[in-house]
Amino acid sequence: NARTPMQWDTSPNGGFTTGKPWLPVNPNYQEINAADQVQRADSVFNYYKKLIALRHASELIKYGHYELLRPEDPELYIYRRYLDSQELLCVCNFSAKTRSYKLPEPFRQGTVLIKNLPDHDPSNGLLAPYEAYVIKK
Repeated sequence: NARTPMQWDTSPNGGFTTGKPWLPVNPNYQEINAADQVQRADSVFNYYKKLIALRHASELIKYGHYELLRPEDPELYIYRRYLDSQELLCVCNFSAKTRSYKLPEPFRQGTVLIKNLPDHDPSNGLLAPYEAYVIKK
């Protein structure tokens, strides 16, 4: 919730202030806070750090041409980037249900650059709810 004090850590008031905050601190600050996100390898914070590092390290991601592959499907965001002989595929399921998606042939033997579900195999033809991955061919 954007209208509550930032939950920095597990200290009183989530580390937001030593005084009395104007708005109440969310009671979940003991479990959900910035310090926990920084510490946990599987956190959203660390996932975004990996995404940013991937972008900084890749000319293909920064400068590659963009091609949307499923414009008619509001739940799947799938696109291809290509630059010279390099190509990658970004696949995202923005729904709460499992969806089928068969990887195009050129990407079946590709290298997974990043994925948000470590134990899920992108080549199995299914996208788990809210699954996202990027494959380079």
